[in-house]
Amino acid sequence: MNNGSHEKLLTKTQADEVFSFTKPQWEASAAGSSLVPIDWHVRFSRHETGLQIIGYEPLSGFGFSVQPLYANDTEPPIMVIIRNYFLPEKLPPVTDQLQQGIQAAAQRSLGPTYNVKLKCGTIGNFHSLEFTLTKP
Repeated sequence: MNNGSHEKLLTKTQADEVFSFTKPQWEASAAGSSLVPIDWHVRFSRHETGLQIIGYEPLSGFGFSVQPLYANDTEPPIMVIIRNYFLPEKLPPVTDQLQQGIQAAAQRSLGPTYNVKLKCGTIGNFHSLEFTLTKP
């Protein structure tokens, strides 16, 4: 999102593309994906439900991941999880009001094609914003 906030979300075009892939198509295209900037550290994590792309930019302390969740190999994902990872000092305190604002901005950015849910938490040493995208 380009609303002056710190989080990163897929564009609607990127979300449409991820939701168009079957699991084998996603896994074949993930290595060449432009979802994570080319100069970031990138790694992949295999899960039974689908391959996760994880990018990290050490200078900013920001990380980003995309993980489609598949029920099988022949259908598009049932949901896509986008996580943002922040070092503790890099993310302001997330109040309920801020969380609702971020979720509303994400929903506006993607439009009615997707339902957006935001969950805030901690993963290891990082604070996280986890966006779950589903189709209505």
